[in-house]
Amino acid sequence: MKPHQSKIEIISPFQEKNVVFINPLSDPYPFLTLADVLITDYSSVYFDFLLLNKPIIFYPYDYDEYVKYCRRFYFDYFSFTPGEKAYTIKDLLLALKSCLASSTEYMKHFERERQNVLNVYYESESICSRASERIYEHVYSLPFGKTP
Repeated sequence: MKPHQSKIEIISPFQEKNVVFINPLSDPYPFLTLADVLITDYSSVYFDFLLLNKPIIFYPYDYDEYVKYCRRFYFDYFSFTPGEKAYTIKDLLLALKSCLASSTEYMKHFERERQNVLNVYYESESICSRASERIYEHVYSLPFGKTP
């Protein structure tokens, strides 16, 4: 578990033998492959986690305040978050229990939404697709060390 640094006091009482706490200041990406499920609120880390084909639970418990006081989204949050939405701790625990009891069923339930997000960000001709390939082609075309 890697709580946001502003939420440590809320999460710290939570203790389970199969839950590992990660320093809130550490990079979460090296740990993604080790996670059975991702629980997130508004972090973009879920876009990368989608590629692992593992369940995601979204916890937008403060959605109205977040949108009003913090920031807007680049997309419709509810259309581009393929997973259960939990708004209370009780909802979150129920979603987690359901997900862990049968991750295959959980994944089937959200497969269409997951595929839509993957298509937009990774497989279609969107701005994100083939980004590495386009960068490589651009850098390779530059005249490094070539004399006229």
